[in-house]
Amino acid sequence: MRIPTVFIDRVIPGFDVDSVLIDNFQGTYDAISYLIKVLNHKKIGYIDRLYDHSHNLDQKRGYRQSLEDNKLQFNEKLIIRAEGFDYHAGIKAVKKLLSKNMDVTAIFAFYDIIALGALRGIIEMGFKVPDDISLIGYDGMPLTAVCSPSLTTVKIPLMKLANNACNLLLKRFENNNLKTAIIKLNPHLLIRESTSKAKSWHKGNGY
Repeated sequence: MRIPTVFIDRVIPGFDVDSVLIDNFQGTYDAISYLIKVLNHKKIGYIDRLYDHSHNLDQKRGYRQSLEDNKLQFNEKLIIRAEGFDYHAGIKAVKKLLSKNMDVTAIFAFYDIIALGALRGIIEMGFKVPDDISLIGYDGMPLTAVCSPSLTTVKIPLMKLANNACNLLLKRFENNNLKTAIIKLNPHLLIRESTSKAKSWHKGNGY
């Protein structure tokens, strides 16, 4: 007997079940493209999660594809994996990133809490956000609107995610023989105070 199941923002190979997904590729692609095309950043760091799952692999593909589409070289040295999901992991990750890449002018973090930790870490290293380094998170958590500076982030449509997941599950309870359904939802970029145009100088450049 097939147990009614809905995966939320995950694709797990070998499981043929209903899924409601976020287009994490496009969400990240749009954020990086905004940094490049609108704000003229060319050296963009990336804070990734420690272990790979479908959603963060899609985020990383979006990061790489946006760089390549905008004629910028992808560099693995600009990617640092956070060792956890909390604020302190973000602080540690950004300090590791900047210690090796002092000329970075913008940073994208895979998760808002990591981005907030990165904000603190950037300040502790003597840089200002966004004057020296622009910062973008991912999720659209409410607290990102009240931090200082407020965080530019990619907002996930949580209500749509939940409503679609519930509807799919109810349909599956009514008829468990339906064809597997996959719904993909679009996130959108919330532009706030943590991003600005790249400066012509940077502390890491030795000017």
